[in-house]
Amino acid sequence: MFKKSFSGLSLLLFCTSGLTAMADDAHTEHLQVHGKRKSDSAQAQAPGQTPMTATQPETSISKTYIKHIASPHADYLSVMQFSPSASNSSPNGPGMSSKNAAIRGFQDGQYNVTFDGIPFADPSSFSHQTTSFFPAPVLGSMMIDRGPGTASTMGNATFGGTMALNSEDLLDKHLITINGAYGSANTYQAGIDLQSGAIAATNGTRILFNYNHTATDGLLKYAGLRQDNYFLKIEQPIYDFAHFSVVSERTTVAWNNYVQPTVAGTQKYGYNYASLNNDPTSQLYRSYNFSNRWSDFSYAKFDAEKYGFRFVDKAYTYGYDEAATAGGNTNGTTPNSTLLTSGVPGVGSGSHYRPWGNIATLERDFGHGVTNVTARAGVWYDYSRQTQVQVTNDLSTGQIKPYKGRSTALSYNLLGYTTSINSFLEFVWRPIKGLSITPGWKHVDFKRSLNGVSSGSTLNSTRSYAVDLGSAALNYQFNQHWAYYAQWAMGFQAPPSNVQRGPGAQFNTLSPQQTINYQTGIIFKSDRFVADIDGYYINFRNKISAFALPVGPGGSYVTVYGNQGGVIYKGFEAEATLRAGYGFSVTANASINSAADKTSGMQVANAPSSTAFFGVLYDRDALYGSFLTKYVGHRFAGAGQLPSGANYTRLPAYSSTDLTLGYRFGSKYRVQFQVANIFDNRTITEGNGSATLPTYYYLPPRNYYGSFSASF
Repeated sequence: MFKKSFSGLSLLLFCTSGLTAMADDAHTEHLQVHGKRKSDSAQAQAPGQTPMTATQPETSISKTYIKHIASPHADYLSVMQFSPSASNSSPNGPGMSSKNAAIRGFQDGQYNVTFDGIPFADPSSFSHQTTSFFPAPVLGSMMIDRGPGTASTMGNATFGGTMALNSEDLLDKHLITINGAYGSANTYQAGIDLQSGAIAATNGTRILFNYNHTATDGLLKYAGLRQDNYFLKIEQPIYDFAHFSVVSERTTVAWNNYVQPTVAGTQKYGYNYASLNNDPTSQLYRSYNFSNRWSDFSYAKFDAEKYGFRFVDKAYTYGYDEAATAGGNTNGTTPNSTLLTSGVPGVGSGSHYRPWGNIATLERDFGHGVTNVTARAGVWYDYSRQTQVQVTNDLSTGQIKPYKGRSTALSYNLLGYTTSINSFLEFVWRPIKGLSITPGWKHVDFKRSLNGVSSGSTLNSTRSYAVDLGSAALNYQFNQHWAYYAQWAMGFQAPPSNVQRGPGAQFNTLSPQQTINYQTGIIFKSDRFVADIDGYYINFRNKISAFALPVGPGGSYVTVYGNQGGVIYKGFEAEATLRAGYGFSVTANASINSAADKTSGMQVANAPSSTAFFGVLYDRDALYGSFLTKYVGHRFAGAGQLPSGANYTRLPAYSSTDLTLGYRFGSKYRVQFQVANIFDNRTITEGNGSATLPTYYYLPPRNYYGSFSASF
């Protein structure tokens, strides 16, 4: 059934580069400085900055940073972590399975991720399989929105912000680029990028094809990974007023599923231990903890501008399939004989989801002067089908077998459907030069149905939720150097599927989780210096929590979910870039963050108290380089600080420093050398918060990579 195979506010200096020859970002505004765009200006050099038109705190991450500073095999979370208030744990190395990424303390599943404006996520939990979608080689830029956006922002988890990924831009000229990298743990990456340029014979058709292969034995022991990604993008002009585009991606991943090791395991085997071994009689055998994943993402886009109307329609589908096996006790604390009379206990699982959807927007400008208004309306429809199955078995033979004391090997077998419909209306009013005011309204309808078997019980559950959300935003550009923005907005998230599962599901009475966000900030840009600072206050309501409910005689309990209290998120964020001259630039971003439970006042789990990113970059003539440090403040593996002596929940602050050196041979060839975690800091990055059996991930060891690219 399942295949086994290997195959408060501080502004710290944060670095940026004068990578002038490579500065190219379609989503970072092309600000005019004293009448002309300067390629060596601070705006062009900054890897991250806030656009002058922003209506909420956001950071645009440039193509230069993604292509030439981030690791060549990075995933989008490995790039995201260098923005303010962001953190990400990559114990096996960048792109080799990110863990526990957070923005302002909001965890994966509590914020949106979009690709070219299309939201995507696991329909059951709204989380994301980062190794299966959109590795760094297919990205042209990223925008990290730290807020719910305006009414036109689509997605099922808007209150935690949006990580907006943008595909690589199509070029007007033909270009072929090959690239490769090799480094620690036998890690290698190879790829090719083909740009057709504008094809005159077909009225300007442009085509991009990208293939990327990554493989590693793992910085953690036995944590190997193989990944192949295929990406195609085609754009066809239609007369002089419209375009038709098609984008399609396919990714395959095979990897060893590793988990947080126990303290005893780390003490015995070292920091590179990943709860895996090479013993076929053990539940921790690497070949018994393995996953094969297949994913795809495709959309067709039509955009047109005629008679003053601008219309965009995107029809899309994406899918994910996983077949996996895992040891019955990956901590290795339960002997095989406890679960099976003979053999090696484990589980085989399969997961599949396939959403289909469409996003359509229509807008038009009206009036002049004080009546200058852009009206915008649209609708997002998303429908998904998902199946999930898990059975217990003897991993040594592949035979499906129930554990001791159980009558069936089936843990769950579920079929789920979700439907989400978002409709919105918003206006952008420009009463005077430089000022824009954007009020909006959005209506959300969400429905989920689950059928099948879960925890030995038959399940047939349908839940529907509806909510109206408002927003208002302001941006005022005083002049070419200064801008101010403010935002009030409501965010929303439907409950995840686990609240409809289990014997206590019938007792669950839930309202959607919601936020009210208040945010404001100031932006400054000049030829030599760019900076922004913001403050935020977020009232998170209807927090979903689990608790035990007594049922029936004999003191029996079931797990029940309900809305209990909430969280107040608040803090300050800043980032800046200074062009120092002689090829040097220095930059900084920093944040001070609080995510306190309304009832207890304790910090919520896995929410850093502060973050920073700082360093120096150099770019002059053919030589370039960087020396960058990421800092993450203390966190709690559980909710808040426990009584004195229970320090297993408080995780220490940590930092990791990377060095990059590169050389360009003209405009076509480049070689680069990187050292990640140069000081070999092995600090804890996350934990499970358990008092009886705490487990932890640690910073990956010092690792090295050499890379090259050649263009023709």
